Amino acid sequence: MTAVNGSHRPLPRPGPGGPDADGEPLATARGLSKRYGLRPALRGVDLDIGPGVTGLLGRNGAGKTTLLRCLATDLDPGDGELRVLGASPATAAGRTAIRRGIG
Repeated sequence: MTAVNGSHRPLPRPGPGGPDADGEPLATARGLSKRYGLRPALRGVDLDIGPGVTGLLGRNGAGKTTLLRCLATDLDPGDGELRVLGASPATAAGRTAIRRGIG
């Protein structure tokens, strides 16, 4: 299956040496948790996101936006391990690399 954009042209794929060149996931979370005060938004999330289209479904308040904000380095996850495009958002250099990679 070839991914296409609005003009029906194939989307560019990461080149050699990119985060998924050796089959590595583009994003990985292990035990990701985030709380807002006493209210948990994410509880022990484990996931691997590979190249291609990924859907994120859930009821209101399930933590979808919180997860996306953590992946985009807009929000610091409270607990757990997160890697996006091969970098950890736990450091300033990692956040910069992720932000440059996602545009």
